[in-house]
Amino acid sequence: SERLKIVRSPVRSRPKPLALNFMTSRVVVMKYRNDIQVMRAIAILLVLAYHLRIPGFQKGYLGVDIFFVISGYLMSGLYSNATWKTFYSKRVKKLFPAYLVTLLLTLMYSFQFSVYPDFLQVVRQAIYSILLIPNVYFAQQTSYFEPSVFRPLLHFWSLGLEFQFYLIFPLLAKFIKRKRVLYVIAISSFILCLSTLYLMPKLSFYLIPMRLWEFLIGVLAFKSIDVSPGFKKRYSRVKYFFTYLIMLVAVFIFPMNGSSQDALRGHPGIFTFLITILAAFLIRSGSEIFIQLNTLTRIFKRVGDNSYLIYLTHYPIIVFLAHSSFEFETLKANTFASISVAIFLIFAFSLPLKFLLGVISKIQSPVKSISIIFIICVLLLVFLPNMRMNQLSERENRIYQSLYDRGTFRCGQIRNITYKIEERVKRDVSFCKISKSFKSQKILLLGDSHADAIKFELMRLANSKNLNLYLNVQNNLLLTETPTQDQLVQSIISNDFSGVIIHFSSGAIDPIDIYSFVEKLSAVGVKIVVLGPVPVWKMDVPQMLILGEFSGYVPQSQNYEDYKMANMGYFGGDITANLADKHFVDTGKYMCNPDCLISTPDLNLFYWDSNHLTLTGASFLSPILDSALRKVT
Repeated sequence: SERLKIVRSPVRSRPKPLALNFMTSRVVVMKYRNDIQVMRAIAILLVLAYHLRIPGFQKGYLGVDIFFVISGYLMSGLYSNATWKTFYSKRVKKLFPAYLVTLLLTLMYSFQFSVYPDFLQVVRQAIYSILLIPNVYFAQQTSYFEPSVFRPLLHFWSLGLEFQFYLIFPLLAKFIKRKRVLYVIAISSFILCLSTLYLMPKLSFYLIPMRLWEFLIGVLAFKSIDVSPGFKKRYSRVKYFFTYLIMLVAVFIFPMNGSSQDALRGHPGIFTFLITILAAFLIRSGSEIFIQLNTLTRIFKRVGDNSYLIYLTHYPIIVFLAHSSFEFETLKANTFASISVAIFLIFAFSLPLKFLLGVISKIQSPVKSISIIFIICVLLLVFLPNMRMNQLSERENRIYQSLYDRGTFRCGQIRNITYKIEERVKRDVSFCKISKSFKSQKILLLGDSHADAIKFELMRLANSKNLNLYLNVQNNLLLTETPTQDQLVQSIISNDFSGVIIHFSSGAIDPIDIYSFVEKLSAVGVKIVVLGPVPVWKMDVPQMLILGEFSGYVPQSQNYEDYKMANMGYFGGDITANLADKHFVDTGKYMCNPDCLISTPDLNLFYWDSNHLTLTGASFLSPILDSALRKVT
């Protein structure tokens, strides 16, 4: 194979550029490069090892960042001698058939073998994926690094970014005729990435404005590629392989943490930037001349040739192998057999997919074939959910409905972003108003996700009493060993809150810390009530009932005495006496009388998992929520 060749031509004899004119000083002919295929192989193997949870590959997700750099380089070459129409046409013919077939197979498998709520999750993921914005969907969900969610199409997030980059590239190319402009756009994107990482890590991870710099590093590699006569002397074989070694070692030793919001260790952050620079250097070096085809490199080249198909098929297979109803379990890292089976299935499914693509490519009008697959996907997304719902019994339907019987998370999508910005920029505690009243009396609901679960019912009661209800939901608020508690007290005073209702999950906060907080607020005249935690179950309540329906599983039961034992911190020693009736509302006594309830008599569930209340569950607590409001007004 031949490496990239650049043929310089005199300016006066240069033909009029077809599309991209930031390369007008040279005509570019893209040739197949073994070294890029080897790099692709390394990238996909890193990603595969990460998703299989193989020890030592905790940062294998960096393989995706290497793919982004390669894409930026290749798209620059492919577009340099093409019109935007031929550029889009080639991208669609090359990528869409396998993409749509993978989506179609994942949807059909989930329809057949997943429980109804899990199937609906796949439907939502598929709708965004067919619109080429799967990354936008996942940016609204839990973090990429949270494995406990059923997301067989999660890996499509990076393909969404790729498609969006391809879509804007012809327009982008008009603005990057000069390297200076390219540098400005890339640096601006990187600064935006780091800023968003600090404020909203999910947006920094999933969205194209914060990821564009990685693709543009590949574009820069293309624009600065050097194959002049002195090339071999400046880029020795030793220097090339040493750079490869640095990049691979960096993947393993950089102290990165995908959940960190730190610019250095977070992802994508400064360490990510260093990895992409090393990848771009290897591409720029024209390292094709250093890749000698032997048995090992031929294997890597073959894997690189099929990296797109492997990437498409690997994650749904891993998820379906590890999944059980209502929850996602990762493959056990020490289970060699399960990892071997997963790898075998990934490569086994990649081969027929490759054969199918070969057949489509030989069809006289491949666009028609792609259109047919697309239409089939759309029709299935329309009809399969209704078909599946009609298969449910009335009892199953009621159980499953509880999974969606909940309100907007915290303050809503937009307010959650501004809420975090306020706290980080002002370095102060922020509160969001959730009631409609404009009266002067202000009440604050304070707690974790359990407080979030009751906010709509409390808001309804506050509106009926013309009270201003505000919300602050965080997990670490009342810890005495941090300055957070004193800072929060000062914020409550400065914002003129006359009353505070506290509600945390069982075991989330030491009751001693809660009592300390009660004392501090009471001392300054702020009325405060502690709403006791709700009963917690060993298994998700909907799952527990479904298992009882089909496998004879006997659901867990508990009574008020069990509840008190589980929450001894609220009921033992001096804590109860100090809180007394003035500051404490016993949630457990109301929900467990004597046996703890999980639903209404007609099976409207109080829980959507093992411990969070549904809107129905919060409505059931209306009398004691009303009691709590009376205590603080």
